[in-house]
Amino acid sequence: MRLVFKGRPVLAGTVSGEAVVGHGGFNTYASFFESIHEPSDTAVCADRGNADLYGRDLADKIICVPNTTGSTSGGAVWQRLVKMGNAPKAILFANAIDSLAAGGLIVADLWAGRRIVVIDHLGDEFLETVVHGDAITIGDDGGVVIRRTGARTRRRMPQEDARASGIIRRTCGRTVDEPQMRQLPSRQSKGRNGVDALDRRILIELQQDGSLTNARLAQMLGLSQSAMSERVRRLEQDGHIAGYRALVNPASLGLGLQAFVAAELNHHSTECIESFERGIVTLTNLRACYHVSGRFDYLLHVAVRDVEHLGQLIKSDIAAIPGVDKVETMLVYSEVKPESGWPVPREDSEE
Repeated sequence: MRLVFKGRPVLAGTVSGEAVVGHGGFNTYASFFESIHEPSDTAVCADRGNADLYGRDLADKIICVPNTTGSTSGGAVWQRLVKMGNAPKAILFANAIDSLAAGGLIVADLWAGRRIVVIDHLGDEFLETVVHGDAITIGDDGGVVIRRTGARTRRRMPQEDARASGIIRRTCGRTVDEPQMRQLPSRQSKGRNGVDALDRRILIELQQDGSLTNARLAQMLGLSQSAMSERVRRLEQDGHIAGYRALVNPASLGLGLQAFVAAELNHHSTECIESFERGIVTLTNLRACYHVSGRFDYLLHVAVRDVEHLGQLIKSDIAAIPGVDKVETMLVYSEVKPESGWPVPREDSEE
């Protein structure tokens, strides 16, 4: 299918590429503020206010939007994108481009040495017709050709999508059966704990290898580097990632024996409990300490050189803490499953 539109060349040129389509005003700085600060081969749209384009790579694409909005002079933004090699090939406007945006693009064209083709006045029908992924060819005269293999020739309006999905149930006074719909999580739907499926993948990978860079994580999980950096930063800020640490090989430090030591206190006053906990956390060979239910009050995980070292630790350090009545020791013969981070449960919708 071949569809032809004609607009006004603002910065004329001949170019072909893939369409990315937004139906809201295009804000230059909000869209590219991450791309101009972090060198990358991509230019992922960072404007959360533009639902159609947010998260999409705009590098080497043909952007199709109604008009510009917000901080749209952007001459320096366009110039930097061109120099970094991740600028779009063209911008096509359904309506008139404003003078500030036009001025910014013209200045960037003069200074950067590579033209971003700009056509405006393509009309509302153009924006209703073009969809993400369409192959577009632009001519010097402002002609725009859309090539598509599918049968759809225009974007469905929201009410048509709602009617087709069964959300709108009455048409011309008669009731239409509502189709049974299975609820699927959207790309950015959040679960009970404020994380989505991709966040959980990130948490799992980082627990396995905390040295992974954002670039490597992005490659592994199919995201742009800037989008991955934003997700990791949000997981840190929201407290899902508490920190990073190296996993040390205990044998390399001469710690050849691990043991669990159960400790029982002779009474359970607040003073006794606090005294024990103040003393136990100072032990350098202590890996972890848990206040538990049952016969014993505390379960300690310790790492030592050998059995003799373990005996010294128990007699001189653990049993010497005021309030300790009994201790019981369990040696670790082998580590069947090493500590590998916290489980990251899936939502019911991901089962």
